[in-house]
Amino acid sequence: MLTVTENPLPSSGIAMNPKILIVDDHALLRKGLIALLKRHFPDGEIHEAGNGVQAIVKATEVKPDIILMDYYMPRLNGSKAASVIMKNLPETKVIMISMDESPEFISSAFHIGITGVISKDVPEEELLRAIRDAIKGRSCRDRKFRDSESVYPYGNIRKKPRDHRPVAQLLTERELEIVRLMVRGMSQKSMASMLSISKRTLDAHKEHIFKKLQVHSSVEVIRFAIRNKLVSF
Repeated sequence: MLTVTENPLPSSGIAMNPKILIVDDHALLRKGLIALLKRHFPDGEIHEAGNGVQAIVKATEVKPDIILMDYYMPRLNGSKAASVIMKNLPETKVIMISMDESPEFISSAFHIGITGVISKDVPEEELLRAIRDAIKGRSCRDRKFRDSESVYPYGNIRKKPRDHRPVAQLLTERELEIVRLMVRGMSQKSMASMLSISKRTLDAHKEHIFKKLQVHSSVEVIRFAIRNKLVSF
């Protein structure tokens, strides 16, 4: 279930026949969403873009009321694309869509001023509710993101105190597993296959690892892991 804020954002005045822009690098997902939205918004305009750069161009052209924006995309991610679009089109509402449930992702998404964030596996009726809430000027987020301590309505983010826990405790079990595989010199493809995850999910995990360890490359991760005895030989 989506959580709707008690105090709505300023009323948008958008009619229930909105212009909606779907941004995702998976064509089949876009086509599925287009078919769904056309059934429920038959008088609306549905547009699509395959990456962040295309999203900026298309948004400038059609001036959408609502954008369903995938976060992880090639060339330009959803966060950066949304920032540019909302700066140029302040009336446009952006709902970020991702499988990433980490507080870091949610904080960064709301920080740029998006209207909502939902999971890619959200049921159809909840996606539609999110769109209708955005049309009415309400902020919402998926139940999976409800308990994130770092996120508040309208992008207000509580600054968390510096975490002094041992390094190993900063990483999740999956992240530690990935670090150990990196130290073993495994390729991206081999790691994704062994962990039964997509390359995109692996990239998301690695991005979180980099942020938590405050490093900027895989080489630095490996050095950090060895120095702090996160792996054994």
